[in-house]
Amino acid sequence: MNVWVALIICVAILLLQINSDRKNKTFDFFNVRYAFEFYYILILPISGLFYHYYPPANAFTHQLNNDTEFIVSVLVILGFTSFAFGNYCGKRVKIIAGRNHQKTVYTYITTLSSDFLAIVFLLIGYFGMYMLMRKYGGISSFLTNIETFRNTGLIGNGIYMLAIDGFLPMSSAIYLMGHRNVIGNKKIRVIFVFLFLLTVIPTFVLGFRGIILAAACINVISYNYYINKIKGSSILFFGIIGLIILMAYSLFRGDQTLTVRALTHQTLDPKNLFSFIYRVDGYGVVGKVVDNIKGSNDFQYGYMTIFEMFTILIPRSLWPNKPIAKSVRFSEVFFHLNGGVSPTIIGETYWDFGLFGVVVILFLLGFIYAQVFKNCILESTSSFKMLIYSVCFYYMFYMAEAISGQLNSIWMSLVVVFCVYAFCAVTKSIGKLYPNFGKYNE
Repeated sequence: MNVWVALIICVAILLLQINSDRKNKTFDFFNVRYAFEFYYILILPISGLFYHYYPPANAFTHQLNNDTEFIVSVLVILGFTSFAFGNYCGKRVKIIAGRNHQKTVYTYITTLSSDFLAIVFLLIGYFGMYMLMRKYGGISSFLTNIETFRNTGLIGNGIYMLAIDGFLPMSSAIYLMGHRNVIGNKKIRVIFVFLFLLTVIPTFVLGFRGIILAAACINVISYNYYINKIKGSSILFFGIIGLIILMAYSLFRGDQTLTVRALTHQTLDPKNLFSFIYRVDGYGVVGKVVDNIKGSNDFQYGYMTIFEMFTILIPRSLWPNKPIAKSVRFSEVFFHLNGGVSPTIIGETYWDFGLFGVVVILFLLGFIYAQVFKNCILESTSSFKMLIYSVCFYYMFYMAEAISGQLNSIWMSLVVVFCVYAFCAVTKSIGKLYPNFGKYNE
């Protein structure tokens, strides 16, 4: 069966990569490649199994015939293989010369800088949340329309999402990095936990599960590379607990998408359980894209992705006719819905460039991921490179579900990292002129 072949090939490639890295003593749980490939397998070949044996019956679905299922399986295999090969090439090509930044003036985030930035980032995040909710009628109006708001209410509000999605999740991580030498101090640990809770509470209320995950990834990865390596058993244990919490949270927030509707309105069976946990019926979505484009060659050529990335921060109040987000456009074109359907990386790249896009873009993505991991983690001691990797980790592995939205988040996160870099450079220069200006933990 096609989907079984796709699953076996993808898993085999993943296991070969892990085995090779373990032999070379380069295996790392927090290599973003593994996170991406694992999530890719979950939402595409594994979802294909559930889709084949338990085809769901609701507005999101698209019934696959044998020919379409075969094409989707081929695309899934080619995409995964291209990504793995691109990553293999990326590990062996040196584009950026590695340098030891340990003695440069910008290497470390200082105690003074981290304290100040943690507070400022919290205030910016909360202000962005306040302005966003105020724009849409306040907290009471939001709570009564939470799902509609999350699907369509963020369109044209990139400047507010920069505050919530960019500045806010980084607050506690900045504090952690600035106090790396005294993290064993009970007071410092309490403050860190308090900051993290302040970071996730507003996103919890707003129903943005992704931002909670992003904040968790930033802090866990910063701790792993900056403070102390985390054991693999701890990663698995807390990862399972985190998944259970997120599952419960999905029900709590009243999510009416395919995933939770399957549980709240139908009996619990395997197909509903899968939809509940993983959200994306990847095979069905990709199959719909393939069938719609078949024979028409109605490709998008990446225009919407690039255009959206460079215009996301322009408020709709300044540009009333600003085009809708690509994710919303995808849902409208293929499912006649106002958002809520993730295209998957295969569906989106096929919509943009067809088979060529699936192979080439996945190859380039694998190559870039290898370069990012090598230059930010393996061959660098720079705090800012580690920070870049930490803040981009979640969005990079989540690209398995969609590219355009994650590129927007990466772009906004890099803006925030640049602000951190600039501030620390200024305070470092002041510190050289005035030696008593703050305490530097170098």
